[in-house]
Amino acid sequence: MWEFRGTNEQNDIKHLDLVLIDQKGNSIYAEIPPDAIDVLKPHLQEKKIVYISKITIERAKLGFRVVDNPYMVKLNKRTIVLEDKDEIQGFPKYTFSLTPLDKLDQYKNKTDRFIDVIAKISGVSNVAKVPTTSGDQQMRRVVLLEDLKGNMIELSLSRKRVLEFDGDQILDVGQQHHVIAIFVGTLVKLYKGEYTFLSGTSACRWYINENDIAEIKAFQKSLPSEPVPIKKTYLQNDDA
Repeated sequence: MWEFRGTNEQNDIKHLDLVLIDQKGNSIYAEIPPDAIDVLKPHLQEKKIVYISKITIERAKLGFRVVDNPYMVKLNKRTIVLEDKDEIQGFPKYTFSLTPLDKLDQYKNKTDRFIDVIAKISGVSNVAKVPTTSGDQQMRRVVLLEDLKGNMIELSLSRKRVLEFDGDQILDVGQQHHVIAIFVGTLVKLYKGEYTFLSGTSACRWYINENDIAEIKAFQKSLPSEPVPIKKTYLQNDDA
């Protein structure tokens, strides 16, 4: 669940976004308009199982799709959300469609859908205030990702994702253990028209060393027993 405020974090919330997963593992994007957020948000938490009624179904948006589904859900002030008090065993908790790091070039500057990746974290930067293309300043942290073939790419986290990503803990754990992560909701971008990187803003989420995810377990088993310590990299602050 994430807030969409447009290009500026200071803007009013345009809509609250969610990804819903049913018991069979089917996923769909959902949207809550501003006038229904205060009513519905208290009843919606990630990994919570709920029954939802009085919704509308529409064609999915043409851009920035988080899941592969031709339809989307729109909630409203009349929507009813009821929590399932009985824990359903085996209910799916994650949804993603992984793209290998060496296949990312074909998605450069494309915005039809978000990109999900799995990789080993090889480096984590400090949090820094950097200039944006619009001339503003934005908090940023860079995470270096590496696949099993040695391909690397930087993931640039910005906005609230910078503060939510616990870089210190990752660095600490990564001195003696492999840290494998799945990042969902990223975009492949070009810096100055030549440097490819991943961008993680409001839609970006991550699953780190989650042993109940088969893809993470398989990645771990493919790595050597002795990990290479995660490096702390430096991101220069813009003091202007």
